[in-house]
Amino acid sequence: MDEHAINPAESAEVVAVSELLLAEELPTIENPVLTLSPYRVEQREYTERIQIQRMVQEYRPKWGFAVLAAAGSVLSFTAANSGYLISSPSTTQQVSLNAVGVFLGTLAATNLRESGDPIQTDESRFLRQSGTDLRTDTLSIQQTIDQTASISVLVDDEEVFYDSTVQLSGNKIELNLGALAAEFSGTIMESSTVTVTSELDGNASVHTIDVLDFMEHRFIIQDPVAQLRSSPTITQDNIIAELGEGSSLKQLELHDDQWVRVEYGSVEAYALRTAGETALRSTAESGPALLVELSDIPFGEIDVENSLPILKSNNPNDRAIVISGNRNNLAGIRQYTERDARLFRHYMRTSLRMENDQIIELESPGLSEWPNELQFCRNLTGGSVVVYLSGFARYPSDDSDQQMVMYHLDEDGNEETLPLYHVMEELARCGAEKLFVFVDLEYVREGEEGRMITQLNGNSRRQQQLANRLLERFPNAFVLFGNRVGQRSSLYRGSVEEDMRHHLFPYYLADALKQRRTRMSDLFRHLENNVDYTSRRLHDRPQEVQGFGNFMLDISQ
Repeated sequence: MDEHAINPAESAEVVAVSELLLAEELPTIENPVLTLSPYRVEQREYTERIQIQRMVQEYRPKWGFAVLAAAGSVLSFTAANSGYLISSPSTTQQVSLNAVGVFLGTLAATNLRESGDPIQTDESRFLRQSGTDLRTDTLSIQQTIDQTASISVLVDDEEVFYDSTVQLSGNKIELNLGALAAEFSGTIMESSTVTVTSELDGNASVHTIDVLDFMEHRFIIQDPVAQLRSSPTITQDNIIAELGEGSSLKQLELHDDQWVRVEYGSVEAYALRTAGETALRSTAESGPALLVELSDIPFGEIDVENSLPILKSNNPNDRAIVISGNRNNLAGIRQYTERDARLFRHYMRTSLRMENDQIIELESPGLSEWPNELQFCRNLTGGSVVVYLSGFARYPSDDSDQQMVMYHLDEDGNEETLPLYHVMEELARCGAEKLFVFVDLEYVREGEEGRMITQLNGNSRRQQQLANRLLERFPNAFVLFGNRVGQRSSLYRGSVEEDMRHHLFPYYLADALKQRRTRMSDLFRHLENNVDYTSRRLHDRPQEVQGFGNFMLDISQ
């Protein structure tokens, strides 16, 4: 029995008719377009009745009971109609026994049990009315005349789009929610919803869509250059690609506090979390996902890497020293530091004519070993020593007497520092005739969640104090810092066409030597005129070189 059945023979009553824009296709991540088409919507009221249906049930005898009843019936008839059991029964006894025999025989034949489940038949009947049912019927319609609709889009109750004259093109309206994402992508959360209200001929329809239906987590590169690696470690052998600022990658997960796992083409890769930010984006926001890939430029194709002048003949007493604190250092990420050091060695070898054994690179992973490795300078006699010092440094933000220190952070979170004056004091014991020290440092401090961020200060007093540690004992020296304390050491990169693959300081240092500006006063003036100007032009931030010592020294003599 169905108490809410509808009789198909009874016609329904149409209670409302309207034309609405309904969703033909919902947006997805691959195609974030909501397609709306016109439909005729009818609301019909149906009468509900109680419906009953005829059932057929099979029965079988209860064999044990039937046998006993039949046996009793036979005995009754035998006793009543023969003299075997009762001799000469009276008329009353005969009637009674025959009646009992009939009753028992009838009972044996009619006392049955159900066999199996009832069998349905096609016979049914509708009885009294039990209620009403309101149903909606939709039918796609073809508009024969040009028609407009009004569309509004709300994100978490905030309107981001409204147009009252949207034309139905091809009998539909296609609303690209991905293209609208730029209007609200900075304020939405994973739980946000987009509400699209469309109105056609005064009839409104509402569609609510979760943002995760058409947007995904993407990692947006914010550094000028970011390196993608095959594993979450910093080595020279696991770099997959280098991407420029603004590149967008599908984010797979936040691997840990330092790394994010992303999708690069068909492979998975890792990037430092400090190189960008995570945001909800749609691939249709600006067309296909943006990837600013930096092609590999072989060493020697940048202008300062070729056509080097010969500035002097070989002096067997000359030495060049490369001191780098960038290798496997998670205090930050500095692209092209290896190429910068290679450029320095190239000029030492080609322009200053040093042999390979005259160019020393400190390879000890521990900062504390640097002063010991520099002790060979004490045994030098005459000649020039040219030092290139690069890495990360920290300094106190107040006016305390604490000194600047070289800083190293490994992947296990272990920190190591070395006061820079230890390096300067060891260089001051050098037995050379002249000493040139070129310093290219990135200044960092600890920020939120233990991450390292760039310090901004601009004070040169600490650099003066550091240089004096050397100049007081070795006055025939010149110390050149590539930036003030706290200023960034910027890359020479503004666009794909203006990408020199070096930091500004080593680039213009090489450029000065290529132009034969070998006297320190001329070299300093060249860097002073170009480094700060180029940094402000490309990155809108200052980078002022600082020089201390004997400006009359000539690196070619």
